[in-house]
Amino acid sequence: MDTRKGTLWWELTALWAFIEVTLGGFLHALRIPLTGIVVGGSAVAIISVLGFYSKNPFKTIIKSTLIVMIVKAGASPHAPLPAYLAVSFQGFIGAVIFFFFRYHKIATILFAIICMLESALQKLLTLTIMYGMALWEAIDVFVKKTSWQFYSGDTNISFWIAGSYVFLYGIWGVYVGVRMSNFPQRISLLREKYIAPDGQINTNLNLFRVNRNYLFWIIYLMILAFMVSVLVVLDDDKHNVAFILIRSFAAIGLIFLVINPIFKRLVARKASQSKNAQLVQEILSSLNTLRNEYHFFIKQLPRQLIVIKYFKAVELLIAFRIKNIEKTIEK
Repeated sequence: MDTRKGTLWWELTALWAFIEVTLGGFLHALRIPLTGIVVGGSAVAIISVLGFYSKNPFKTIIKSTLIVMIVKAGASPHAPLPAYLAVSFQGFIGAVIFFFFRYHKIATILFAIICMLESALQKLLTLTIMYGMALWEAIDVFVKKTSWQFYSGDTNISFWIAGSYVFLYGIWGVYVGVRMSNFPQRISLLREKYIAPDGQINTNLNLFRVNRNYLFWIIYLMILAFMVSVLVVLDDDKHNVAFILIRSFAAIGLIFLVINPIFKRLVARKASQSKNAQLVQEILSSLNTLRNEYHFFIKQLPRQLIVIKYFKAVELLIAFRIKNIEKTIEK
């Protein structure tokens, strides 16, 4: 596995880091719904291509996962632990699947579905750990009290919300898996349609930077405010509010003040190694170029469902990067 700048491994690892560090914030700033679908699906696409072109998929993908986590820890120091869990899960599952099955089409689809379902379930589990079952009870109470004049039966809307959420991620996993299962055959078509014959694109674009340091807290406080207001206004058992507040802040304190620092210290020790430190610095310096290229490809794509458009722009970035380094591909 060649980890030098300009090799396939380096280019795809830098692109994965861009997805985790920059693209998520960019999409949040544009208020794109279900940003996790685009970011998670894009990571799955990159890992799948790593699995196809690598002689040793397990070692290659695990190494990329480690570097991406180090870059993420350095560029987004306030990112919560669940964000790293998603990256590590995607990398580990991809390494195992492509080690045993190489780039089999069924294996690629299975990999995408597993990763997207894990992403959905992780978000729901995180909410439940932080807020307890009272969050889902609050949603049921709110719906029951506000829709009683239309529906008088038992209300279990929170179950349907959670189920629909997981189902949506599962369907997206099928879509991403099917597309990536034949991606090597579609590279030429993508190049002919969207990339100039000389292989060059305009990277002289000015895109804003997005600070994601407080994004988690903003979302957290919005959910907390909604949940507490619903309970205060609608629930007869008011003492639950104090319990929920204490539980919620205890859970978030455990994640940010205890678990996160320990995890970041372990990652920092890996980052301090001279070889890794050089790789991380090179990848960080490439993020601005990747951001500009991504914006260019978004403009090239026709009007369509926004999450599909933003995912396809990542596909074009992969195809463009492979075109520029075909002579160095490991296989």
